[in-house]
This record gives sequence, C-alpha cells and structure tokens, in this order.
Amino acid sequence: DPNRCFSDEDYKAIEGVTMVEGDSWRNAPLDVVVLGLKELPDDNAPLKHKHIYFAHCFKFQNGWKDILHQFRQGQGRLFDLEFLVNENGRRVAAFGRAAGFVGAAMGLLAFAV
Repeated sequence: DPNRCFSDEDYKAIEGVTMVEGDSWRNAPLDVVVLGLKELPDDNAPLKHKHIYFAHCFKFQNGWKDILHQFRQGQGRLFDLEFLVNENGRRVAAFGRAAGFVGAAMGLLAFAV
C-alpha cells in the first residue's frame, strides 16, 4: 500500500519482530494484546482479546453499540484510542497521517515493556 508509513520490510528489519498473516489474531493466545488502527471485520464475532485501536465509539459513530456488544459477548477489552484526551478534554489521537505514527510508537512501546 503506497499510503503506509512503513512497509512490511521495515517492520521485519526490527530485531524480534515476527510478521504474521492477516486475521491470525483471532486464534492468538488470550493474553495477546491486539493492536490495530483499522476497523475490525464486520462479522459480529465475539471479541475475546484486549484490543487497542480506533473503534469509533467516542462520538457514537455508526456501529459503536455492535462493537461494544462484541466485546461484552467475548469478554474482551477495548482500549479505544479516540478516548485519549488532554486536560482540556481535547482528543490527542486522531485519524489521518498521525494514525500511522501512533501505531509505530505503540509497536515500539510493546517491545520496550
């Protein structure tokens, strides 16, 4: 994808990174934290992992109730990046060019922990 900030090869060049097939998170161990910046598949499957991504629930956007229901149903947890706000209540993470940088920073933090 020409719009990506980093290619698969860039990620593979980082020591300790293992690339996996798309949607493999569904069968990952329950202690795995799923980091994603795009929408989850629209299949209403229960979500059992911890997910960190832009879930579109902040402004009650289309489908937000369904997403929350999937997490309740699967006993997973959602950490919606859109709820990150500063002391004035202003969102500090948003879609657009910055979303790729947020994902890269979170990936680096995962390796540091």
